[in-house]
Amino acid sequence: MSSQKNYILPKTIGIKSDHVIIIIKILAIFALQSNISMKKRSILLLIALYAFIFSGVAQNGIPKLKWMNDVGAKSFPKNNTTYYVNDFGALGDAMMNGTEAIQKTIDAYSANGGGKVTFQPGIYLSGFIFVKNNINVAVK
Repeated sequence: MSSQKNYILPKTIGIKSDHVIIIIKILAIFALQSNISMKKRSILLLIALYAFIFSGVAQNGIPKLKWMNDVGAKSFPKNNTTYYVNDFGALGDAMMNGTEAIQKTIDAYSANGGGKVTFQPGIYLSGFIFVKNNINVAVK
């Protein structure tokens, strides 16, 4: 059995939050087609808005998923020291992949009480990075 929340739409139609989002997207796609009159477009958009507001998704926010509790930092930095990823080799030249340098910076300073990890001005290329405890990543 699914652990996903059921939301109740007006007229007591039980529907899962994922289905509400799909319905809203379908209505929006139809409404944005160029061959539909402005009146029909407005009606479809109002129906989509109505479904969103009264579905509970808008009122309850994003459903809490189990994996959301298992990721991300669990504590904030204990000091206000600022560390630059450039000190670990990130160039910010819009050509070099800086993922390894960014992650090395986060790893090194997370273990030493943390602080703010930031970037010198530039354009940085990166893949996935994992923020750890006591680290605040500041991107301007």
